[in-house]
Amino acid sequence: MVAVQVLAQEELDPILAGELRLIDNETGEAREVAMSRKMLQAYREAAFPYTQSLRGFVMNAASHICL
Repeated sequence: MVAVQVLAQEELDPILAGELRLIDNETGEAREVAMSRKMLQAYREAAFPYTQSLRGFVMNAASHICL
């Protein structure tokens, strides 16, 4: 099994601020958000644990594959 997560530096450490309209590239859905310093800090603090949880999930799934 091969799993690849591709992230830009801006996804791990965004530099956005103020009132924004974000558009999902896959669905085209738009959402209005207010990006405060507090919100950005919370995002940054959650990003690394989230990517690590994905890594753990893949590693666990791979350990259950028998060929």
